[in-house]
Amino acid sequence: MPYITKERIRMIKMNIMIGDWSRDGHNQFDKVLIESNHKVFDMQQAYKASCRLTGIQFHDSPDYAGIGYEYPEDKKCLVCVNYHDSSLTPECISVFKKHGIPNELILEDDECRDEGYSSIDGTDHLIEILMWFIKLSLKDLKYKVIKDDVPYFNGFWNDNLNVTIGYGLYYD
Repeated sequence: MPYITKERIRMIKMNIMIGDWSRDGHNQFDKVLIESNHKVFDMQQAYKASCRLTGIQFHDSPDYAGIGYEYPEDKKCLVCVNYHDSSLTPECISVFKKHGIPNELILEDDECRDEGYSSIDGTDHLIEILMWFIKLSLKDLKYKVIKDDVPYFNGFWNDNLNVTIGYGLYYD
């Protein structure tokens, strides 16, 4: 039997919710399942630490970044928090570049280039930027997006049982 020099790293599964998970606005969201070498709490703390480090955050409030919310100047340091806002501001790009963001994460299309913005090309791209951001404060972070391939018993246009069960349980 070979001598094992490294302890096996236990990967922890967690969901990252992107969009309006509380369904109190536009009701659109994605659930991204990842595996990480760190616990959820540690990643949450690293996210908050990266907010403090950079002055940027991917949520509106509370203010972990010390932004202060003097609209509109400080709103330029928020990433994808407003409806139809799928870009990085020039201010965010500048700070991210100072912290070594990989060039391939900064996308410039014709619409954004003239004003110095960078497009965010969907959920997968935002997750890559967010994980890079968290890694600023959690240097040994390893993660991978994993497919949630658990089948639905019913609904969601299932060919075999496309029915609603328990609809009457919910009240306004």
